[in-house]
Amino acid sequence: MGLNLKEHIKDIEKKSYIKEDLEVDTMDDIIDCSHGINPFGFSKRIRWEEELSESFINSYPQYPYSVLKKRICSYWKKHASINDHNVIIGHGSISILDKISGLIIDKGATVLGYCPQFTDYMNCVAIHNGKYEYVPLRKESKLKFDLEEFKSKISTKYKVLYIDNPNNPTGQVIEISKINEIVKAAKKNDIWVIVDEAYGDFMKKENSAIKLVEDNENLIVVRTFSKGFGLAGLRIGYAICSRQFSQFYKKVSMPFDINSFGHYAAVTALSDESFLKDSISNIKKSKSVIMDSLSKISVMQTDMGVPIMTLEYPDSSVDFKKLLIKNGVLAEAGSDFVNLGKNYVRLRIPKEPYELARILGDIENKI
Repeated sequence: MGLNLKEHIKDIEKKSYIKEDLEVDTMDDIIDCSHGINPFGFSKRIRWEEELSESFINSYPQYPYSVLKKRICSYWKKHASINDHNVIIGHGSISILDKISGLIIDKGATVLGYCPQFTDYMNCVAIHNGKYEYVPLRKESKLKFDLEEFKSKISTKYKVLYIDNPNNPTGQVIEISKINEIVKAAKKNDIWVIVDEAYGDFMKKENSAIKLVEDNENLIVVRTFSKGFGLAGLRIGYAICSRQFSQFYKKVSMPFDINSFGHYAAVTALSDESFLKDSISNIKKSKSVIMDSLSKISVMQTDMGVPIMTLEYPDSSVDFKKLLIKNGVLAEAGSDFVNLGKNYVRLRIPKEPYELARILGDIENKI
């Protein structure tokens, strides 16, 4: 056959912590600390009402999602000046990131990020024939983001800067003042900045880069309803950008990217900020329980309100993920993140932290 793929696709070595094979035979008696969702679920205002079910299943969602766009603008009105034309709606944030990459990244384009961070975005860059480079976070500083080191690397060599905030896998939050410095430095060099705020609902609104979009046409902020709002299964994401970029985005987006129930759920979720507030409060308590149980296993830089964190086992030869599975805990392997080894894991806190804290204590007693 004479069928061929794009040549550069053949050489891509995909790196992701999302696995196609089952990592445990059964989830019975396993504490699942893997996927980065809200351990406390979603707003109880969201209901599958019998009288709505037919319209959800047998009709397309309202397009172009003006109800959801207006709700998003209202949600941010105290912190950012945005309108419908600044809002992009898509099938989860990763789908939006992929389409943005398709618009910006072409053959030879180089992206600068820092690592460890969300590995699947690196795949987006490779798929669109770009090159991904990164500033390594230092293990001696517990992987804390270093603004000055990152800024020192910014040059016209790069077409895009990629920042995830809060960081995945550490859960650390980068202050908005630092994000602003990066955006301004990039603007001087005609560089796009993508701030991936997938976990952004776990940090204060005033720390969101959305407030910077109005004055910086080079900035695109991507968010999702999967994490803080707990709607992972419905695949709803959005981005805030300049009106000009949103017009370009329309050229690569398709109608009905989201479904009717997802549209309804996202609109409803935005009306219940008390759910997020309670979730963050509970996350802080649970995270404290887990961290207080540790003395030999190290916790990397993290924010107490974000439900993920990175743990380091003191022996670099130990596969920490496998060790946790043996003890009834499923986490994400550090080796699936660039710049981390197998003795690291990304851990999402569970709803009930005490059994996990006990297990981690037992593991420490054997070190």
